[in-house]
Amino acid sequence: MSRLHKEHINKHKTIILRRMAQYAKDNGKNEVPLRILRDDINDYNNAQKLRYHALIFKVKRGTWGITSYGLEFLKGERELPRYVYISDNKIVERSREMVNIRDLVYESGAPAETFEYLENGKTVVRPHAYQQQALSWL
Repeated sequence: MSRLHKEHINKHKTIILRRMAQYAKDNGKNEVPLRILRDDINDYNNAQKLRYHALIFKVKRGTWGITSYGLEFLKGERELPRYVYISDNKIVERSREMVNIRDLVYESGAPAETFEYLENGKTVVRPHAYQQQALSWL
């Protein structure tokens, strides 16, 4: 049985989406190379996770675009499930709790210190592997 991973939409991912949208706007083209996020390894690593929330789409390897859902979410016109469960890179379940960008912008700026996943029907909670000093986005 494959593991289910719980992937949240949060303030940090909202900041990443804003950076990507600003790049697309500044360049007049909805193509955002992930290399623009290399100044922050956490942003670079988390950017692709925005696809689980239908906020971005793959243009080509290393390049993503902002979906209409992503733009509506940034404008405060769309709510999203707070989290989704992922298995084998596919969504298998969505949260019933919905959030909008205002909920996320005003939530605590502290990063999550753990992540959760389901293994054999049981919730497993593990600490994040990154170190606090790497979180330059705070």
